Amino acid sequence: MLLLGASGVVGFHAASELRAHGHEVTTVSRNSPSVDFRADVTEPGELGRIVEKASPEVVINAIKPSMSVDDMEAGRSLAYEVNTLLPERLARLQMAMGFVLVHMSSDGVYEGKEGETYGEESIPYPQNFYTFTKALAEERVRCLAKRHLILRTEGVFGFDERHANFYMRMKDACLDRKEFPAAIDQFSQPIYGGELARLMRLLIEKGCNGTYNAVGPEYVSRFGLAHRLQGAMGWDCAVSQSFSAGRGMRMGRFLRVSTAKIEAAVGRIKSLESQIADLKRWENKNSD
Repeated sequence: MLLLGASGVVGFHAASELRAHGHEVTTVSRNSPSVDFRADVTEPGELGRIVEKASPEVVINAIKPSMSVDDMEAGRSLAYEVNTLLPERLARLQMAMGFVLVHMSSDGVYEGKEGETYGEESIPYPQNFYTFTKALAEERVRCLAKRHLILRTEGVFGFDERHANFYMRMKDACLDRKEFPAAIDQFSQPIYGGELARLMRLLIEKGCNGTYNAVGPEYVSRFGLAHRLQGAMGWDCAVSQSFSAGRGMRMGRFLRVSTAKIEAAVGRIKSLESQIADLKRWENKNSD
């Protein structure tokens, strides 16, 4: 398997899970010192060169730009290049080479309207440029790649080298004894990177194809998630309330989705409590 974006939270946990279950994984990242290949796959010809050299049966695209969703509103060229054009190039390579393309997408392709529950068949209605680029990428992957998995996820937490996801940012704030703001008006179904990786592995092993909502089973606010993590990890820090509505950009703030399709394929998703317990065990095992 070839894993692109291996230093991020999704890529890190995917590599660990797949290797733990006997899969050979070649990891790629632009800057990480811990991967097999350091390369910028947005450079002309670089993506094709790496895929052809690896000749993988599965390619996992877990690449995300090193910029926030807010920054993508201003830096639209880079966001479009990484979030839309790169997956399209992978889909065209899939047509030529026949590997399974696993593409990480976002539940943000849904409108996120309060009171709604979204299934994979729901009409996409992205609310900002980031989610617009993700919706475009999905369409191109579906149209071009015969063998593909599109995993719509959101609120992935766990370890990543850049300390960019919700969990790592909160951990750093607590260690520095800084206040950590968390939105009380932004709801989703967060998932631990290790659990997302388990679901991904099972879908790959079972030969599944198509689009799946790959999220946790519990619908909570960012503020609620912060308190759950704080209690489980025993962190002594102040969590303050913030408001996503004041960010100055449109976003789906009520991302309640159905997980019936993915659970029918691979079984029940672990509870948020169990996922956080798995993360704590991972932390204890890997702490210095």
